[in-house]
Amino acid sequence: MLLGALLPVDDGVPGTAVSATLPGMAIEVVPAQLYALAAVLDAAAVSAARGGGALTADPVGGPLTEAVAGFCETAGTTGRCLAGELSWLGGAVAAAADSWLGLDGSLLSVPGRGVPE
Repeated sequence: MLLGALLPVDDGVPGTAVSATLPGMAIEVVPAQLYALAAVLDAAAVSAARGGGALTADPVGGPLTEAVAGFCETAGTTGRCLAGELSWLGGAVAAAADSWLGLDGSLLSVPGRGVPE
């Protein structure tokens, strides 16, 4: 038996079967909003990539040379990783919008044919 199965995932009482799942819900988002979100994520990816490349590894003098170089390397790597993740997420959101548009198009009735209920 897994211990995690006994812990609630929301505000439920520990150990009850009802608290092991969240209540069902529907989230309505139109594809145009998803495309807008994908564009924002792509813009954020560009900004993160710019930030990741902005810090140079030019040495500074004094006792902070190693610390500054380490910070610049870490911040640059973080910016590049964040840019990659944001870019991937933007693509996934756009793909979801494409999929929903395709599903909506397949559910539209064809003129002259009956519509299932």
